[in-house]
Amino acid sequence: MVGSGKKGNNGIIKVYAGGFFDLSQVNNQSNPVLQWFAKLVQEDYVTAEALYASTFIFVLVIASQELLRMQMYGMDHYVPFARGDGGGGSGALW
Repeated sequence: MVGSGKKGNNGIIKVYAGGFFDLSQVNNQSNPVLQWFAKLVQEDYVTAEALYASTFIFVLVIASQELLRMQMYGMDHYVPFARGDGGGGSGALW
């Protein structure tokens, strides 16, 4: 089963991914951040969806920047998450 649909207060059908984030599996012993997010999903789905999407895009942007730096400077001079010119070289791109 891919997901289960639930109707919200305003008639919008909310779809929860069955294997990724299941609200019925969140309990008092779960991670506090997960509890907070589950409560936010139940109370304000649109805000929770926007927060999830923006966090997902943020992580992908950071990962793509690091992969680009790795490609530009090579593995010999690549320093993960370093500021500046990648830890080696003259600082020039070309």
